[in-house]
Amino acid sequence: MSPSEKPASRNLDSKSCDYCFFALFAALVGAHLILVWTVKVFPFIDLPDHLATSTIIRYIGQPTNRFAEFFSVGSFLFRPNVLHLLFCSSDVFPTVELANRVYYSLYVVLLPLSVLLLIRKLNGDLWYGLLSFLLLYNLSVSWGFAGFTLSIPVSLIIFLLTIDHLHRPGLLVGAALTALFVLLFLIHALATVFAVSGFVLCCLLCHRKSPRDLSRSLVVLVPVAVLIVIWWQNREVSTEAGPGFLSSLFAYYRRSYFPSLAGRLRLFVFDNYFLFKGINGCIVAAVFSLLLAVPWISSATRPAALAAQVLAWARSRSAPILILMGWSLVCFVALPGEIFNFQILYPRFSVMFFLAGLILAGVAAPLKNERVKVLWVCIACLLHFTLWSDYFRDFESRNASFNRSFFPEDSNRKTLGALIYDIKFRGKPIYFHFPSYYTVWTQGVATFRIVDLIDFAPPVRRKKEGSYLPYFKEWAWASKSFDPHYMAVDYVLVRGSAPLGRGDIPPPFNPIKSAGKWRLYGRGGEGRSESVTR
Repeated sequence: MSPSEKPASRNLDSKSCDYCFFALFAALVGAHLILVWTVKVFPFIDLPDHLATSTIIRYIGQPTNRFAEFFSVGSFLFRPNVLHLLFCSSDVFPTVELANRVYYSLYVVLLPLSVLLLIRKLNGDLWYGLLSFLLLYNLSVSWGFAGFTLSIPVSLIIFLLTIDHLHRPGLLVGAALTALFVLLFLIHALATVFAVSGFVLCCLLCHRKSPRDLSRSLVVLVPVAVLIVIWWQNREVSTEAGPGFLSSLFAYYRRSYFPSLAGRLRLFVFDNYFLFKGINGCIVAAVFSLLLAVPWISSATRPAALAAQVLAWARSRSAPILILMGWSLVCFVALPGEIFNFQILYPRFSVMFFLAGLILAGVAAPLKNERVKVLWVCIACLLHFTLWSDYFRDFESRNASFNRSFFPEDSNRKTLGALIYDIKFRGKPIYFHFPSYYTVWTQGVATFRIVDLIDFAPPVRRKKEGSYLPYFKEWAWASKSFDPHYMAVDYVLVRGSAPLGRGDIPPPFNPIKSAGKWRLYGRGGEGRSESVTR
C-alpha cells in the first residue's frame, strides 16, 4: 500500500466508526423510548402521587368528579417543583398519563444528548457519552422524583452553556442561561440551588482576579435569585414543623451527621440497585458503577499523571465539569438525608457525580484501543438495557390486572382508602403510593399523602371546609391493622394481608374484586367477590 492510500484508509475507518456510533446511539434511544411507551404502569415509587395531583389540577371543578369537595388548588406563581404538574395537567395532551410519557421521553433523549454535547464541546471522545445510558434509571427516577429527574439533563445543559459564558460571553448565551435557571426553578428547587451554587463556583474560579468580570458573569442569576427569595419568604410552613430550617440543620449536623457517614459509602450502589433484591441489587449496581469508572481506574495506576490531568482541567475549559464533579461529591457527603418533607436528599447527587466523571473521562479518553473501547461500551449498554427491560416486564406481568377495569364504573363519585400491607417489588417499596392510580384512572377521590405535605409541596391542598377524607394510612405495612377512620370511605383497596386477622376489613365492607395480591372492598352490597386472573 502506498503512503497516499494510508490516510484514506484511516479516514474510511473513522467514518465507519462514526456511523456505528450514531447507529448505536439511535438504537439505544429508540429502545428506551419503546420501554417508556409500552410499560403500562411505571415502577417508580412517588410517581402515582404526582400523576394524581396533576389529575386533580386538570379536572377539578368538572361535573365528572368530586375533587372540588375535598381539594383546593393554589397559585403556581413563585413556586418551584411545578413543571411536571403543569406539563401533565395541560389540555394539550389527551390524558395525564400520555403527558407523563412525553415528559419521560424528553428525559430519555435529553440525558444522553446533554452528555454528548458536553463531551463534544470539550473535544472529547463521544463513545464515552453512550455510557450515560447506564445512569438513565438512576435513584431519582426509580423513586419517582419526577421533578428532579428532568433537572439532571437541564443542569448539564446549564454547565454546557457556562463554558461559553465564562470564555466567550455574549448576550445570547447569557439570556439562555437566565431562561434555563428560571426553568430549573420551575422543575425543582433543590436542583436549582445546586446548579446556582455550582455556577457561582465556576465564575469565582474563572474570574477570581477580576471583580468586574465576576459581577458581569453573575448577572444572569438575578431573575432566579429573585424567584428563590420570593418563594422562600412566602412559602407555606407547617404549624407542626417544630424547629426552623436553620435550627433543624444545626441539630442534624450536631447529632446525626457523623453516624450517617457509613451509609454514604454506598455511593457506588445507589444508582441501579433497584434491579434486584438485597445484596444482588447492590452487586449489580456496583458492577455498572465499575464499568463507568474503568477510565478512572486505569488512570489511578498513574497518580502523578492523574493529578497533572486534574490540574490541567482546572486551568482549561473543562473546569466547570471538574467543579460539577467535585461539588456533586461535596453535596453527597455533606447534605442531610432528609429535612422537613424533603427526603432521600444527598443520594440524589450520585448521578451527577458519575455523569461529570464520565464527561471528563471522555475528554481524557485514556483507552486508546478502539476495539476494546467499542466492545466495552456496547456490552455495558446492552447489559443495562436487558436488565432494566426485564425489570419493567416482570413488574408489568405481576400487575397485569391492576388497571382501570379493576375499579367499578361509578368510582368517579366514590372515595377510596388503602391498606398496602405488601409494599415491595424486588425488595423495594414500589407499591407505597399506588392507590393514587384510583384518582388517575377513575377521577375518584383517594387518600394520598402529598396533599397533606406543606414545605416544598405542590399547590394542591386538602380542603379544610370540604367533605371529610381520612388521612392516608401509609404505614399500614408496619402497623398491620385496619384504620377505623377508613369507615368513612366507600372503597378500601388492600394489597397483601395482615397477620392474625388484625387487618381484616370489618362490616359494612364486603369484598368485590381481587386480582393477585390486590383486593377491593366496597361498602354494603351483596358481598360477592369477583376474582380477576391474569
